Amino acid sequence: MTIEDKSSYSRAKIPAIAQELLPDEKIVWWAQPSAMRAVMATIPAFLFGIPWTGSVGAVFYSLAQSNQLNKLNPAAWAFIIGLLPFVGVGLFMLVRPFFTYRIVSSSYYVATNRRLLVIRGGIKGRTVQSAEYKDLSNASCTEYGDRGDLFWSLPLKSNVSLGSSSSAPDTISFVGVQNPQKIEQIIQEQIDKLALIE
Repeated sequence: MTIEDKSSYSRAKIPAIAQELLPDEKIVWWAQPSAMRAVMATIPAFLFGIPWTGSVGAVFYSLAQSNQLNKLNPAAWAFIIGLLPFVGVGLFMLVRPFFTYRIVSSSYYVATNRRLLVIRGGIKGRTVQSAEYKDLSNASCTEYGDRGDLFWSLPLKSNVSLGSSSSAPDTISFVGVQNPQKIEQIIQEQIDKLALIE
């Protein structure tokens, strides 16, 4: 979708994008990642999670039926405590498609007249990755059907504070977008316009 400027952009429609724009920024393109593609990637784990969690549940049920828990048998309780991580893993596999859908459906890819934004939704909030056009290099495009992935390299930025260090991502990407070559062309036009101004 192409939107000419921020004034014609409906803040109520997608406030996550509007909140990230600078006063003089204009949106030239935006889209959402494919929620169905992301959810489909979690289906194998979901399907494996069904017998996994069922097996662990069957063990719990058989222990409950054998009255080992009522006798306060320490070995039975130790066995149950040892099974709890397996229950957690099974539950994670079962709920992962739902959380993935929620996260991806509140995520956005945005190209403005000044930079790229990747806004990732989350359970508790969102994270934003921003890259100015002057920092982009080594663009690559992978196509599959009418969709594709776009990647750009960024200079590595490190943060060191109080004995711990972290590095910002060294790439920014739009994954699973429709017409990736057209999007790459739109972004290259913006890069060229900025190069003429500077």
